[in-house]
Amino acid sequence: MAIAATAFRQSPRNTITPAFHPRTRREFVDLVAKIVADAIPSHRYDVVGIAERLGLSEQTFRRRLYVSTGYTPKQFITSIQMREAERLLSEYPDAKVKDVAFKCGFDETSPFSKAFKKWSGYGPLAFRKQKRIEESEDWVRLLEKYK
Repeated sequence: MAIAATAFRQSPRNTITPAFHPRTRREFVDLVAKIVADAIPSHRYDVVGIAERLGLSEQTFRRRLYVSTGYTPKQFITSIQMREAERLLSEYPDAKVKDVAFKCGFDETSPFSKAFKKWSGYGPLAFRKQKRIEESEDWVRLLEKYK
């Protein structure tokens, strides 16, 4: 069953839980990633909320995520935020860093820039510049093939 097609139902405790229980670690990780990715734009991706959506206690969620990924929930959420930031910075070169930060769940540019630099080794603007250099080098290599 595809994660994107997963239906949600109301549980008796008034929480939203998946209509199926993930059978594998991969299904569990995919489901958590989808929940986080869907929640980032609204800035509603706290550990307790994610655990409740999965119908798990906070501690069980933390343990299951760590066993499945080797990441703490904070590390896992940050990795999703940073991958989204990389995508946005690459696909929208004229977007303001402030706007990218907000779309990735950060209220301020400074913490976003620090987290992004820790993640990628580059600040957001330097990452964008490096991407442009890599893309132009790719074009040069491609054109050289046809000489």
